[in-house]
Amino acid sequence: MKNNIILGKKDIFSIQAELRQVQEYIFINYCLWGKGKMIGDNTVTSLLSSAKEMIKKVLDKKGQRKLSKEIFFLSAKDITDYFIDFLWNESDKLSNDMGSCNDECFQGVYLFLIEEKGYDWLLVKNENTKVYIDVKIPSNYIYVVFESFLKWIEQSTVLVLRSSLDEKG
Repeated sequence: MKNNIILGKKDIFSIQAELRQVQEYIFINYCLWGKGKMIGDNTVTSLLSSAKEMIKKVLDKKGQRKLSKEIFFLSAKDITDYFIDFLWNESDKLSNDMGSCNDECFQGVYLFLIEEKGYDWLLVKNENTKVYIDVKIPSNYIYVVFESFLKWIEQSTVLVLRSSLDEKG
């Protein structure tokens, strides 16, 4: 079984994903797209269960990603670096963090989301290439794409499980 999809619009924000089943395990390769730039590495394979944790984390923190007034006037690069420093120097994780430190597919890529009036702001730093990306996305668009992503995974895995049961008789 192989199933792939692109959810959203690459020039705004999207998720590109592929599910594969090998014996009883389901694996996923996926990346994000913002402003037409790939975020992450879609050639890296993860167990689906680990990827689902990051997806749920993104959705669970909806409405909790406001930017504090003291750093609001910094550049996107400086805000991203501030968040990275905060992640490594504090025991509590930021609510803005989208799973950048614990998901295999995004190892070395830091992702932060800030909710502002009228738009959501995705801040990215790729530690491997030292490239910064900041993408302003229409408000709640990223959540709609992640909700669609989770539904697609659930529907796809139900079909996989059904077809596996049908094959076994």
